Amino acid sequence: MEMLACFISHRVSQGSWNPIAVSRNGPRLFHLMFADDLLLFCKISKAQVIEVMHCLDLFSRELGLKVNLHKSKAQCSKKVSERRKEVFSGVFNIRFCNDLGKYLEINIGHAKASRRTTQEVIEKISRKLSSWQRCPLNKVGRLYLVKSVMAFISVYDMQIFLLPKYACNKIDFLMRQFLWKGQAIGKGLPLVTWEVAITPRRAGGLGIRDTSCANMAFLEKLVWNYLNNSKKLWEQVLKHKYLRNQSDMNKNSRNSSSATWKNIVNAYEHLKEGFR
Repeated sequence: MEMLACFISHRVSQGSWNPIAVSRNGPRLFHLMFADDLLLFCKISKAQVIEVMHCLDLFSRELGLKVNLHKSKAQCSKKVSERRKEVFSGVFNIRFCNDLGKYLEINIGHAKASRRTTQEVIEKISRKLSSWQRCPLNKVGRLYLVKSVMAFISVYDMQIFLLPKYACNKIDFLMRQFLWKGQAIGKGLPLVTWEVAITPRRAGGLGIRDTSCANMAFLEKLVWNYLNNSKKLWEQVLKHKYLRNQSDMNKNSRNSSSATWKNIVNAYEHLKEGFR
């Protein structure tokens, strides 16, 4: 994959591969890789599609790693007509779709946290709870599972989405029910209040992570990385698209902004109160 990345970069430097940019002066995108997953970006033209397929074909012949086109997907701008999509499909035999699906359990489209999205998170936690109900666990064992498993099921979602308050309350409710009752419903006596349960152990609590606070902390981590200029690609893309050489983040949130950027701005409002 590193060899493929170098080869693509070489074709871009030669001018054969035309990358895309989401803002006028922003960084150009031509590929993103993680393990064996690959995203390729190019201008929407027949010549560019042929160039992409040519690069993949050379890569396959050199290393013997064939691209599975049946498991691949293509997506383009909403302004591209269906007729043009048919022309491109005939070139690379990859089906077009409106949604590239999920990666690490997160929708690649990064839409806002809708009721459907939050419901999926709650259902994952509920299924995990149901699988544990048949196990004879004492409160210490249940506390360990709550802290090490249940509280981390929604981690990927919380790094992108700002979950609604009702979703955070529901997740806390499921953790509370399992801790004291061993199931979603039933009888059980809470030994301490939930406020004590989510208090850190060094302060006399049980150390369970509060969902709403954890969600905001994950988004505030993005703000902190951004303000410290770590030069990551996502930071450069957002900086050129929304800030445009301005420093005040809360003045650059428009209705047309992406849901991810709005969540980051929301976290910035919470975090800046502690700036020194």
